[in-house]
Amino acid sequence: GGWEAGSPRVVRRGRRWWLHTPVEKQIPRPEKVATQIKTNPGVRLCGIDLNINAALAVCTILEADGTVVATRFIRGGRELHGRRKSLLGRVARNRSETGIIAEDEQDHADLWARIRRLDEDTAHRVSRRIVEFAQEYGATIVVFEHLGRFRPERGKYSRRANEKRSYWLRGRIFKYTHYKAWEEGLVTCRVNPRDTS
Repeated sequence: GGWEAGSPRVVRRGRRWWLHTPVEKQIPRPEKVATQIKTNPGVRLCGIDLNINAALAVCTILEADGTVVATRFIRGGRELHGRRKSLLGRVARNRSETGIIAEDEQDHADLWARIRRLDEDTAHRVSRRIVEFAQEYGATIVVFEHLGRFRPERGKYSRRANEKRSYWLRGRIFKYTHYKAWEEGLVTCRVNPRDTS
């Protein structure tokens, strides 16, 4: 209900043809964060701490005065890193055997595609769980730390690449949570990470 179908169009991708039918739904624009906090003293926030270890995200529901209402750990980081490290290790071993990487050509494209799909799937699942948790407790604002300056440490290829992809995963989780929350009438924002732990 509430969705309107747009005009379909045919799109060619390689040797295949796809039929794209867009659907639209008008969503009421939620109030900005500052406005919600000023006008509604009972507003609830969902604070998100993104990690790169065992818990991919820690979600906490807070009252406007800072009282903690509920906390949820979204786990799966170790399993994700293990699966990714295994695939990155295969890429590294294959590269060391050949010693040559062709210019303008993706080496081991199937392994890289599996790693990308693994990250995409995880980001979508985690972002969906964050939005559902916020809705469950009536939070209207989802707050993330602004973690733009993190860089992986130097080290072995697979470990460094695994950390790098973990940092990319954090950005994807924020991006996907942002649009999923907006569709549900929630606002997302980023804050300085100082003193947030």
